[in-house]
Amino acid sequence: MIQSPTVLATSLTKALGQLQAPALHNSAWIGPFEQLVGAAFSLIESEKRGFSRRKYNPMYHPMVQCKIVSLLGELEVGQENPQKGALDSWLSRYYFNSGIQRVNFAAERLMATFAALECKCGRRPAEVTITNHRPPNFPQRLIGANNRLTHVETEYTVPLTNLKALLGQLGTRYSRNDPFDPSKGLAMIRRDVNSRKHSVYKRAEVLDSLPHSASGARTWSDAGCLAQMETAVDCFELATGAYTELLAWYPMAKFS
Repeated sequence: MIQSPTVLATSLTKALGQLQAPALHNSAWIGPFEQLVGAAFSLIESEKRGFSRRKYNPMYHPMVQCKIVSLLGELEVGQENPQKGALDSWLSRYYFNSGIQRVNFAAERLMATFAALECKCGRRPAEVTITNHRPPNFPQRLIGANNRLTHVETEYTVPLTNLKALLGQLGTRYSRNDPFDPSKGLAMIRRDVNSRKHSVYKRAEVLDSLPHSASGARTWSDAGCLAQMETAVDCFELATGAYTELLAWYPMAKFS
């Protein structure tokens, strides 16, 4: 039996229920919407399997990683699994990584879309465009989104509070050894996602990220699974809030 949902899973379920699909099938907001729905599902499934209660296990490799192929094979054919704890341990991390990837994708896609649209007012063109067949990079999109936000705040009466906070977090730098800081949640998640995507696996870095003493400065990697899940939930709620604001600001937005 999967463990009972935690308070974090309940918060995720509530936030998921507040997501509204765009009215248009070709809406500019369809991409972020799909990413947010996927993020919620993945984080809920992770938490059902006890991610926030995970602890470091020095036997993880022989007990889980060396057996996961056969465990997943048994799961697919519906075979009774006596090692469900090992399977749930792997799945909780799998779903968590899937969830934070989608939180990051949704946040960046909201930023990119906001900057690439012609403004709802009809007087301001896109802040960023493809130049010489090269799309804008992340810093250019971030600058464009902040420029658009400054403009929109002068002509739109409803404040885009969550979007402003989202852009602020995306604009914050976070390095591997920087102290853990929930106010930099999206920066920490983005750094984690990108490092897994672009870096080789180094066992020394994994060992270096094991939990330190309470007196030492924590980083994202050694903050523990509870702090990581709490941050992921906060970032999901922030991205969902920004999406809701943008959908209300320009519900019929689409690219030609």
